[in-house]
Amino acid sequence: MLAASILLATLFVGAVLPVMAVVLMLVGVSYGMNNVALQTAMIRSTPLETTGTASGLFQASRYMGSILSSVALGLVFGHDITAGRFRVLACLLIAVSAASLLLSFKQRETVETKVA
Repeated sequence: MLAASILLATLFVGAVLPVMAVVLMLVGVSYGMNNVALQTAMIRSTPLETTGTASGLFQASRYMGSILSSVALGLVFGHDITAGRFRVLACLLIAVSAASLLLSFKQRETVETKVA
């Protein structure tokens, strides 16, 4: 997702339609892969008797993310849609993607410390 966000920030604005399509496709594919990976990790790490609760919390978190992304889109594009505002959105995506990547490494370190 981070690489796709960087491509969105650097190549998307002013690009020809095929380049835009490829960049948007990369963003969509990376989102889909992340979603499947998160669901798989949630199911594998949850005890069988609490899988339903964990799944409900996972879905609630997805809904909260959708709401927050709608707020971000409203704040960025509230007055007009310009190339500059699109770059602001891309930079926001880069920041969120980088934070998510760092948190995933931190999570891995925490899990490995508990196992060892």
